[in-house]
Amino acid sequence: MVIAGCDARQDSAAHDARAKGRRDAEQDIAQGILKEKEYPPLPYSLQEINYIKLLKSECGVVREVINAPQDSKEIREEVAGYNEVMHAEIQHRFGADIIQKLRAKAEGR
Repeated sequence: MVIAGCDARQDSAAHDARAKGRRDAEQDIAQGILKEKEYPPLPYSLQEINYIKLLKSECGVVREVINAPQDSKEIREEVAGYNEVMHAEIQHRFGADIIQKLRAKAEGR
């Protein structure tokens, strides 16, 4: 016998958050918006700053940093779902290896 408890609710909430992120990305794509989301906010290296600039200048993709008062599994899942769909679209438009190419180019600057 399995008793559904907190873990099942947390898994369901994470699944719902990931699905919301995917829907949000699909809506943005339909509106012509290309964006990467970041959560939690991370310190940027020079290479990451260069990558963000290249992504914007070469592909028109902006980076949105999601701020929240505390670490949240649901927000992590929502951002992961969003980026999963958005990265597929970016690769479809600019080539399957565009993200790797831009990261390599950013390393070389």
